Amino acid sequence: MGLAIDGNVVHGIARGGQAFLPITKNKDGSVVIDGHTYNDSLIGKRASGLSSSTQYYLTGASDGWYFNASDNSVGLPDSGIIAEEFKAAQWHVVAIKGNEAGGLLTTLGPGTDEGSGPNGNKNVAWFTVDSLKIS
Repeated sequence: MGLAIDGNVVHGIARGGQAFLPITKNKDGSVVIDGHTYNDSLIGKRASGLSSSTQYYLTGASDGWYFNASDNSVGLPDSGIIAEEFKAAQWHVVAIKGNEAGGLLTTLGPGTDEGSGPNGNKNVAWFTVDSLKIS
């Protein structure tokens, strides 16, 4: 449902006698209201487009963790439920449950639970939020 005033669609909310504030919805589900970003966790939401997205895996080094593109072409399902979310300055990635038992998709094969999160096994397949459709 939208709001129209005098036949013009209004994209924003009013605040105490001020004009309507602009609201922008981002692809990752967050919204920007008057220049401030508000977002909820993506965990539990459905992500699709996995089969056409690049997989990444974590590797640890003495100076931190790095995401690397996987060269393993695994036949992944096209969708799944987001189980883990990781945000950093240059990364916003998610790990996906590959089956009803809760196993995470991995660069070794779908449905294998190899660990998760920045301290988990490097074989977990991570996907950038920008490359997925999240609902």
